[in-house]
Amino acid sequence: AKNVLVAVDGSADRVHVVVKDDGVGFEPGNRARRGLGLIGIEERVHALRGNVTIRSFQNKGTTVEVEIPIEVPA
Repeated sequence: AKNVLVAVDGSADRVHVVVKDDGVGFEPGNRARRGLGLIGIEERVHALRGNVTIRSFQNKGTTVEVEIPIEVPA
């Protein structure tokens, strides 16, 4: 990738992060080809009860979107 865009926003109940690049992309359904970095991200986000969406297209880059809820103490 030559360019990477990182956007972070949030509210009282969630954090939302988007990372988008203009790299060569990959087939998102092929877990073995994604690499340990993305698998690690998924595991950590799921442990925090969040959601991860990975979109990638060959020669068109990859977008990773993460949303994590913020638990407010009672």
